[in-house]
Amino acid sequence: MIDLNYSLRIAYYNALSVLSVPVYYQSVPNNANPDNYIVFRSIQNNDASTKECSQTNTSITVEIHTKQGIMNQGISADTLARDVFNVLYPNRVSPLTINGGQIVNTELLSDNTQDFVMEGGEMFISRFLTFQHIIYQVSDIS
Repeated sequence: MIDLNYSLRIAYYNALSVLSVPVYYQSVPNNANPDNYIVFRSIQNNDASTKECSQTNTSITVEIHTKQGIMNQGISADTLARDVFNVLYPNRVSPLTINGGQIVNTELLSDNTQDFVMEGGEMFISRFLTFQHIIYQVSDIS
């Protein structure tokens, strides 16, 4: 088995960066305070290799965070989720390309919209999408 996390992070960042909001890995920098943004995190790999191939079942979570003054009806969260689906999950065959591997299948493991949070006169809504990929490992890129 080889480590493809960095390649997957690059692919996710490149795909999500075409959207209209800032994209971050793991957390938002201390000096940033966007109203709407995406954080992707929690890469988990499970070995699914066989005698014929090296492969992993890999999951990754995409968080969509939105903020609006007084009333946030979740439209931004839903619109951004649609955009995320369009770039990461247009069908079960992933449009993402990664160095050292091939994503041969993608599925949505969960889609969870959090209850709103009111703080300082602003309403926050977050939505968490967790995707799972079957990744065939084709070469060591270290």
